[in-house]
Amino acid sequence: MGIYSYDVSTAFLHGNIDTLLFIGSIPGYDSKKNTFRILKKSLYRLKRAPLLWYLTLMRHLKQAGYKYTRGDKCLFVRTNVSFPVMLGVYVDDFILVCPAEHYEHILLLLYLLS
Repeated sequence: MGIYSYDVSTAFLHGNIDTLLFIGSIPGYDSKKNTFRILKKSLYRLKRAPLLWYLTLMRHLKQAGYKYTRGDKCLFVRTNVSFPVMLGVYVDDFILVCPAEHYEHILLLLYLLS
């Protein structure tokens, strides 16, 4: 078993927005005044960005067979394979506990999630 860490540098940009959200145009970008855009993905300065990132991550991990523990919803465990995998999540950082020979397979999964 090995312990590995992983950081998602643009985590908050991957969250999907679940409500209709309008933003004003960027100064210098639009020639029309008083135009608005509909935001489809999360941005860093949104108050809901951490929650949207977590919900997106949780959905993908559930599809991959991970379940969060009763004691901590930031600790995901996958036991339905031949080797146990534990994944701790803190904002955009992961701590992964798995056998060394399967590390690259799990890292590829995390890369595809981000």
